Amino acid sequence: MGKGSQKQTAPQPLEGHRLSRIWWLIAFLLISSSGGAASSLLDLSLDTAISIPTPGTSAQNGISAPYEWEKINQSVIEQLSVADLGTVIASLPLSPSPGDLQDSMRRLNLFARAGDRHKVSEVIDRLPVITGPLVHSLLTGAIDFLTQRQEFDLARRMLEKLPQATPFSGNQLVDEWARTGDPVEIDRWLAARMEQNYDYWLLVRLVFRQRRGTAGELVDSLANEVKAHPADLAWAVRYLRAAEYSGKDIRVDWMGETCKPAFAAECFALAYDLANFTKYSRSANASSDAAISLFKQALSLPFTDRDPQLLCEEMLRRRFSNCPLIYNQKDFASLTKFQMASIYQDSGQAEKAQPIIEELAAAYPEGLPSFNLSEFSGRVQAMSGARVIEKRFKQAEAKNTDSARYWYDRAMYYKGRNERADAIEAFEKALKLSLSRSNMGNMTSGGG
Repeated sequence: MGKGSQKQTAPQPLEGHRLSRIWWLIAFLLISSSGGAASSLLDLSLDTAISIPTPGTSAQNGISAPYEWEKINQSVIEQLSVADLGTVIASLPLSPSPGDLQDSMRRLNLFARAGDRHKVSEVIDRLPVITGPLVHSLLTGAIDFLTQRQEFDLARRMLEKLPQATPFSGNQLVDEWARTGDPVEIDRWLAARMEQNYDYWLLVRLVFRQRRGTAGELVDSLANEVKAHPADLAWAVRYLRAAEYSGKDIRVDWMGETCKPAFAAECFALAYDLANFTKYSRSANASSDAAISLFKQALSLPFTDRDPQLLCEEMLRRRFSNCPLIYNQKDFASLTKFQMASIYQDSGQAEKAQPIIEELAAAYPEGLPSFNLSEFSGRVQAMSGARVIEKRFKQAEAKNTDSARYWYDRAMYYKGRNERADAIEAFEKALKLSLSRSNMGNMTSGGG
């Protein structure tokens, strides 16, 4: 991924013990010497799914959903290890402290353990409006606790009052209800929850409908929303997520022409999602055309002052731990074109990836590809038969004989071509120069 993004691991080494040792040592040395950022802005690989709060992944704002609840639960367990449950409950005040949510949750925990459903209901009914990640985590953990204790009616009651929770047990709760409940009533209940927590309950509802064979209707309704709001990224993202969950052979090729996000960063994010959807789709109708179309839209729009922040926000939603450091049109264009070349490469269209790789390489000093582009360039040219980048590497050798980075990038190029002998030779030169520079630094600083 990009500089400052989630992954800083390099690609896997070629087969063979000797090359593996060389590879990992060089990677370590280069990453260390560059402050842990031995990756360029181009390394945003198409292998990261979009992230919407879902059943089973309900952490929000960096706080694990059940964490705060577990602290309360653990304190109750510790207290019950030395005192009788009835004695502990008898010691409670008649009502919780006003506004003390943790006290309320502690009471709920104790009453649920005692099987006093009436008291649990009273606690739920008296809960205030809950906002913020910390209180959200308490709420979510409490619902999971009730579900685990098979208090399904109480868990539903809590969700009816506070539907903003995203419990891990959402699907389990609905499955248990569906054993004896009316499917129409359940679907209506899920639709009502969606009004206040759309994205989470949309996915729970999709899973429920998928098991009944009616998910297609919900997906179609989302497609209509996308068509009615072509500039709204949120609807497009929801539709793609619904397509993933529906279990149906859903076409997305129409989105490339229909969707018109207003900002370049939004076009990039949607194209990124479409590329992932196509890459991992089991559909016989899967096509990369929509992703390419949206990447082209991204290139056609100005990269405004607002786009860096938008790009940051959108990629964080796609499970990146840090923002891509993209601040200008040139870098954004390079990133976007690299993604297009990746799609062409993955779909066996090396002839389309080839000119993009040459264009990107030409933008770097002496026309050589960057750290992350080197291996990819080799893979593309191995398929296309071209050796344009290899020629540039050889032409630049005289000026870069003592550059560990040059030899490392050259090794990566040959690694991409799967030309082992040349890759090993270049790796060994990079390693020798890196070790020499490291030793020189130690002597200069007075080290051994």
